[in-house]
Amino acid sequence: MSNLKWLSLWSNQLTGPIPPELVTLVNLKFLRLDANQFTSSIPVQLASLPNLESLQLSFNQLTGTIPPELGTLANLQYLGLSGNQLTGSIPPQLGNMPDLRELSLFGNQLSGNIPPQLGNLPSLGGLNLGHNQITGSIPPEVWNLTSLNTLALGHNQLIGSIPPQLGNLVGLRHLDLAGNQLTGSIPPEIGGLNKLVWLYLWSNDLSGSIPPAVGQLSELYDLAVSDNQLTGGIPAEFGKLTKLHSLTLAANQLTGPLPPELGNLPNLRDLFLQDNQLSGGLPPELANATNLYQLDLHNNPGVAGPLPQSLAQGPLRYFRFSATSLCEPPNAAFQSWLARVSADNRTNVSCVTGGKNLTITASPLALSWEAGTGQTGYTLLKYNTATATPTLSNLPGNATSYTDASATSGIVYCYALAPLEPSGVVLGLSGVLCGGTGLAAGSVLPQGFVLKLGGTANATMTWNALFGGADSYLLQRIPLDGSPITNVALAGGTTTTTQAVVAAGTCFQLIALKGAGYGTSDVLCGVPGVSTLGNQPAAKRLQSVGEALAEVTSRLQGATLPAPQLAFENR
Repeated sequence: MSNLKWLSLWSNQLTGPIPPELVTLVNLKFLRLDANQFTSSIPVQLASLPNLESLQLSFNQLTGTIPPELGTLANLQYLGLSGNQLTGSIPPQLGNMPDLRELSLFGNQLSGNIPPQLGNLPSLGGLNLGHNQITGSIPPEVWNLTSLNTLALGHNQLIGSIPPQLGNLVGLRHLDLAGNQLTGSIPPEIGGLNKLVWLYLWSNDLSGSIPPAVGQLSELYDLAVSDNQLTGGIPAEFGKLTKLHSLTLAANQLTGPLPPELGNLPNLRDLFLQDNQLSGGLPPELANATNLYQLDLHNNPGVAGPLPQSLAQGPLRYFRFSATSLCEPPNAAFQSWLARVSADNRTNVSCVTGGKNLTITASPLALSWEAGTGQTGYTLLKYNTATATPTLSNLPGNATSYTDASATSGIVYCYALAPLEPSGVVLGLSGVLCGGTGLAAGSVLPQGFVLKLGGTANATMTWNALFGGADSYLLQRIPLDGSPITNVALAGGTTTTTQAVVAAGTCFQLIALKGAGYGTSDVLCGVPGVSTLGNQPAAKRLQSVGEALAEVTSRLQGATLPAPQLAFENR
């Protein structure tokens, strides 16, 4: 058998040691003994087979160390020793095989550092050292192996950072550095690996943001960077990864909204975003990811607002959103779907739109309103009556109050609140409330004057009892349609009253009387007939902030608003 060139006995039940007599097969080029039950050590005699091109001993029960003498096999192209019980370090002599194309040592108990001599293998296309006990940093010589298509170093004890030189490996298709102790950031040069299909960086100590350049990896099938310390947002550029099937970003410190561009991924099947600090709403565009099968948002408390009912039209079969602030539309068919795909992994919170029962107080000018679950944010519309100028401010979806620190004394400002869906569509509009500071005067000043306009033609006002008591109160009613100002007499123990407001709106100013002294509050106003929260059919909802702004300004532009000097002129 001295002329034998091929010997393949793989996937049998062969036992015992590998016979050293194989050394007599001096013309052997291909030796495949993998997937058996061979024991003992690798015979050093195999290094005496000068023509050997492929040595496959993987998935046996081999022990001991890797013989350094194997490095003398100058013609060897494939060396497979994976899935054994080999110990010790990787011999640097393995870097002496110039024709080696694949070195597979994963799944052993190898220790020590990666020898830099492996960087002397110019033809190496696959280097798999994963699932060992290798320590130290990745030697810089590895980044010069420009023929690599597979670099699998995962599940070792590697330290250090991933250098920009990673970008040299332009032919790489499989990069696995997961399960190590790597630190630093993900280099943006990774975006130049345009053949990359599998990218595994999970379970390290990586920090910084995810480079938007990852969105250039047009061939990417699986991206996993979970269990790190990554910060910042999810790059919108991920929406370009149209071949992506699995995206795993869980257990980081990612913030910001879910980019709607994720809905551009037609092949996305698994999306794991749990245990982050994401916020905002669930973009309805996710329903466009027509192959999405698993979606996990668990433990992102800042993710809020209504679940898009369009999700029920897709193939989603596992959906976990417990420990978020998402709410569930009460639609019966949607609830039935949720019961199937979420079971106990949901919030069980019904969607209720916030912004109702808006109240206003002065000194300083401040608003408060009822909380809700159905909105992801608010737009606050502010109208300066002195200049007839509207401005807009964005507030988070969990806000229930606002203090206007920029209000100028002596000017009346009007406010309305518009809760928003994730898409920016207006869910409704609060009533319009107005107020001005710097209008209070006198020696006995009323405190805590608050006005609420609850979507009706009435305004309810409350205030704090005057220290030492008041003899009586007068409430000035100042209609905004230009009709005369009137006074309403109230007993000294009164701390609340409800009054009618005219269609154009009415302002109120409270006057406290005590002995020879008196004092006036600041001015608060309510404009009825604007609120649509909870009492307007969905088909008639305002569709944009622009429409809401136009609705408010049109109501105020014709109003005769109070002048600062009116305080006590009609007592």
